[in-house]
Amino acid sequence: MNGKIKLGDSHNGKCTELIDENGKKYIIKYRNALTERVWALFLNGLIDLGFCEFTRVAEILEENEEYHKEKIVENAPTDKEGIKKYYFRLGILIFFTYLLGSNDLHCENIVANGEYPVIVDLETLLTAKEKRKQTEYSSTVLKSHLLPSLYNGIDKSGGTGEKENCRNNPFVENEKIEMFRFADEILNGFNYAYDFSLPRKKEIGELIKYFSECSFRVLIRPTDVYYYIISKIEKSESREETASSLLSRAYLKDIDKDRINKARKILNSEIKAVLANDIPIFHVKGNGTALYSGKEIAMEEFFETSPVETALNKLKSLSEKDKITQAKIIELAYALKMPISEIREDECTDLIKKTMKELDRCFVPDYPSSFIYLSHTNDGLFFFRSVGYGLYNGITGILCCYAALYRKSKDEALIPIIKYHIAELENVFRSARRISISDSSCSLSDGIGGIISGLVHIHDLTGIEEAYSLAVKIAEKIDASAVNIGRYDVLSGAGGLCLQLPKLPEKIALPIARAIAPVYADADVMLCGTGHGKSGVALSLAALGYVMKSDEFDNQILKLLNEENQYYDKEKCNWRDLRDSEVYGFMKGYCSGAPGIGMARKKMLSYTENGKIADICNKDIERVKEFLQKEQNYKRATLCCGESSFAVCASYLGVKVKDNLNSAINAQSARFVRAFKTAELNPTLMQGVAGVGYASAMRGFSQAGEMLI
Repeated sequence: MNGKIKLGDSHNGKCTELIDENGKKYIIKYRNALTERVWALFLNGLIDLGFCEFTRVAEILEENEEYHKEKIVENAPTDKEGIKKYYFRLGILIFFTYLLGSNDLHCENIVANGEYPVIVDLETLLTAKEKRKQTEYSSTVLKSHLLPSLYNGIDKSGGTGEKENCRNNPFVENEKIEMFRFADEILNGFNYAYDFSLPRKKEIGELIKYFSECSFRVLIRPTDVYYYIISKIEKSESREETASSLLSRAYLKDIDKDRINKARKILNSEIKAVLANDIPIFHVKGNGTALYSGKEIAMEEFFETSPVETALNKLKSLSEKDKITQAKIIELAYALKMPISEIREDECTDLIKKTMKELDRCFVPDYPSSFIYLSHTNDGLFFFRSVGYGLYNGITGILCCYAALYRKSKDEALIPIIKYHIAELENVFRSARRISISDSSCSLSDGIGGIISGLVHIHDLTGIEEAYSLAVKIAEKIDASAVNIGRYDVLSGAGGLCLQLPKLPEKIALPIARAIAPVYADADVMLCGTGHGKSGVALSLAALGYVMKSDEFDNQILKLLNEENQYYDKEKCNWRDLRDSEVYGFMKGYCSGAPGIGMARKKMLSYTENGKIADICNKDIERVKEFLQKEQNYKRATLCCGESSFAVCASYLGVKVKDNLNSAINAQSARFVRAFKTAELNPTLMQGVAGVGYASAMRGFSQAGEMLI
C-alpha cells in the first residue's frame, strides 16, 4: 500500500510528509539534515565527557540541500523501571534545552521511544536573543515548552502533554501512568545535568560551537495568528488588502519605531506567504544576527546575539543560585499535573508553618521581585509571573506576612529575609525619579501608598529601622507640584497615599496634604466599603485633616458616613455591596463589607475630634462587632475579601470569635486547597497564601488592622 500524509504547517507550498511505500514508512522534511547531524555530534561529545545517553536522534535515510528522509522514531513501550528512567532523562533534556534556548517543543515534537524522550523536530533547538522586549519566561526552563502548560484546560507541552494522537508520553502496555508521581525523577535528572555542566563550561562551550553553521527557525508570531489571518483572507473580496491590513496592524508592535521601515521585507514575506495559504517561515544562522526569509535576508541585525552566542552566554550564567531557581520553576510547573483533592482540616492547623513552606517554594532570587506564582486567565491559560513590589499583589505585602510571623514567633531567622527584600526595594527606588501624585502611583494596592503603608507596618511589627527609613525616602520623592487625581478610593486611587500621611514626618506629609486637599474638596464615590467606597474616602479626608490640623473636611466626612449607612442591613449586620446595580449583594471582607468598614471607623477615631463623627464611628463599630459574633459562612480565605479579613478585623476590634480560618481554607477555597497540596499558588497578601499566614499570626493582636488602613 502506497500513501502520503501531510504533517504540520505548509511553508513555501510544502510541508513535512509521512510516506508509506509498500509498508516501508519514513518522513520527508523539506530542509537539509545539518542540525540533526550536529545534534548527534553534540550528544556524542557529552558522552565522551562522561555523560550518560539520555536521548536519541532520528536516523537519516537520504539527504541533500533541499530535503531529507528520516526513519520514523518508534513510540515504543517500556516497563515500570523504564518509566522512571524516562522521566529522569526528560529532566536532563529540560536542562540542555534550557541551556540551548530551545523553543516550541510541544507534544507533537517529542516521541517517547521506550525509556528515551526524543526530539523529532530540531528546527528551534537553538534560538537567538531578540532586540525587542522578551517575556518573563523567555530566559527560564519554561521557554522550551517541555514543561506542563495549560491552554483552555489542555496541556500541549512536549514533556507531559496529552493531546490526542501525540506520542510524547511513555507507557507500559495496558497500564495508565500517573505522570504527576514522577516529579522527583525530573528534578533529579535536571540537577544531575546541571551539576555535570557547571565544572565543564569550557568543554561544553566547544560543543555548542558545533551549531555555528546550522540554521534555526524563528517564530515571529504565534502560528494561530497566521491561521486567523488566512481565514479572514479566504472570506475577503480584496485578499491582498486584507492581508496587508491585518498583518500591518498586528505587526511587531513592540519593535522600536526606528526599525519598522527596515523590517518592511519581513512584512512583505508574511503577506506573500499567507496569500498562498502558507505559514510564513523565517530563519537565523547559528553564528548570525540577521533574519532570513528563504535565502534572502529579511532584516540585518534583527537579533542582539546569534543563537550560538546566546547559548554560550547562558552557559556562562549557570550557577548554583540559578539551578535552585530553575528547579523551583520546574516544581511549580509540574504541579499542574497533580490532581486537586480535599485536605483534612487538621492538615491546616499550623497555618504559620504552612505559609512559610509555601512562600519558600516560590521564592526565586533570580526572578524579578524575587517571588513568582502560577496564574491563569479566564480561558484557562496558565502562566508564570513575578509578584511586583506593591502591597496588594507584591513583595511589600509578602513582607508584612513575614513581619507578622516574626511578631508571633520571635524567630530571628526571619529578620535577614525581611532585610534582604527591603534592600531590594531600596534598589528599585534608588534610581526612581520624582513621583507625581496620581491614581496609579498613589494607590494602596500597587502604588507607593501601599508600599509606604507596608514598610511602616513592618517597622511597627519588627522594629527594623530600615523599613521606616525606606518609607520616608520614598515619600521624599513625591512631587507635590504634580497632582493628577481622577480616583479618590483607597485601593486604586490617591486615597491610598492620603492614609499614609499621618505616619510620615510633618515636613514631608504637610506639603503633600496641602497639594491633595483642593482636589479632595468634593471627593465622593458611589460605592460602600473601605477599598473602593465611601468609608475609604471618608478616612482619607480625615487623614488629610489630621495632617493639616484642620476640620474643613468634617461636613464632607459626615455626609459620606450618613450616605453609606443608608445601605446598612440590620438583618445581615452588614453594608450592601453596590458594585452590582441589579442585585445588591453583601461582601464580607476588607475591600467591601463590615470588616473593612469596622477597621476604617476605628482608625478614624484617632484622626478626629468631631463628636458627631465619633458617635457614628462608635455606633458602627458596635454593628461590626455584632457582625463578627454572628455565624459567617466564608467561601474564600483571602485577606481582601475572605475569612482572613474577618480574623484580622476581630483582632483589631478586640472581639473573640470562633476561628474559622481552617474551614475556609479547607475544601471551600480551591486556590488554597491546591496551594497546600501542590505548588499552584498565589503567594501574595491580599489574594494569596501570605494573607492567610498574616491573619493567623495576627490573631489576638490589637494593631492587626494598622497596615490595611
